[in-house]
Amino acid sequence: MWHLVERTGAPAAESLERCAAGLRAEAAARAAVRTATAGARVSARTVSLLPLAGLALGAALGAPPWEALLTSPAGRACALAGVLLLLTGRWWTARLVRAATAAGQR
Repeated sequence: MWHLVERTGAPAAESLERCAAGLRAEAAARAAVRTATAGARVSARTVSLLPLAGLALGAALGAPPWEALLTSPAGRACALAGVLLLLTGRWWTARLVRAATAAGQR
């Protein structure tokens, strides 16, 4: 565009103002999407930490959670199921946030 302005002497102010307005609107849309998805991201992190907090609390109260989870087949199955569900939840939340972000950028 600048090359065209130099060659023809056409005024560029209006075009540059429209371009700047478009860039500002795009930045505002990105900020709105980040704000809208912030709650989901923070909730996913918080929920991901709850199992670790529960294990730490159990250990602090004198109940050996590692012993219960790692010494019996049922405990190992529960631990494996918990880890798989936790990872699936993190993946699902990330997928939802990516979809919302992509939709907000259109």
